[in-house]
Amino acid sequence: MYCPAQKEHFNGRAKIVIIDTGCANISSVKFALGRLSNNVVVSDDKAVIKQADKVLLPGVGSASAAMASIAQKELIEFIQELQQPVLGICLGMQLMTTQSEEIPEAILLKIKSTISPV
Repeated sequence: MYCPAQKEHFNGRAKIVIIDTGCANISSVKFALGRLSNNVVVSDDKAVIKQADKVLLPGVGSASAAMASIAQKELIEFIQELQQPVLGICLGMQLMTTQSEEIPEAILLKIKSTISPV
């Protein structure tokens, strides 16, 4: 699907999308990536995310609050079905597992592992 707004953002180069989970320090992540590429977009729009070459899933705070935000944006199943590389940062990595002791019912990207408190 072609979207003129996406072309404006990506200019034909590798596209990196940071998923706006509503529970992360997106500005810091975007600033850091912006030093490496000018094709970094923050979005919770499925069409924009789907067009990315690489996706980042950041997060800060509690797993239950993050999962609630992601669910409210109707992104859980969408993220599970992404075919491009997805990197979880901090809490985002925790949410990509199959189980967390903090929120046992959380299942996001099905990486077979369990997160335990240190």
